[in-house]
Amino acid sequence: EELMVDLGVNVTVLRIGAFFYENVLLAHSGAIRETGVFANCFGDARPAWISATDAADLCATALLEPQAYAKTPIVYPPGFELLSQQEIADIISEETGRDVRYQYINQEEWTRQLKAAAVHSAGLVNDAMIQHLPTHARTMADNTTIAARMDTDPSALAAASGRPPLTFRNFVRQH
Repeated sequence: EELMVDLGVNVTVLRIGAFFYENVLLAHSGAIRETGVFANCFGDARPAWISATDAADLCATALLEPQAYAKTPIVYPPGFELLSQQEIADIISEETGRDVRYQYINQEEWTRQLKAAAVHSAGLVNDAMIQHLPTHARTMADNTTIAARMDTDPSALAAASGRPPLTFRNFVRQH
């Protein structure tokens, strides 16, 4: 991406600096249904979250209205909301009427659990996801990444897509 920019190629790169709500569904829905507990290595971190639909809208805007990002070839759109794993568990509990709890586990254990889940996920949990999620979750928990300090900007997402972004609560209601 940076080479293309350095060569003067007119590109727009969107680097979504947030976790997707859909990751909760893919990585944890089975455990939530079976035990009411989901586990990972985010700890107390409150990273930015966004729906894949909202991220797709940002991509569509970049394609259909290239002037929207013309002055910035590499864009880091903000997420919609900052949520800890405990807040995610609380929202799921409220929306489903079930007691759902979050449990911290280390990166190696979560990687092991994701690998075991991949066997039964029909490819939805894949090797890239297994490498990406625990690594970034740990850096969030350790506060060693700039993404851990990113703000959210719901109004910017709404302006880019022309509609209010999806909240995690509404995502849970949909699923």
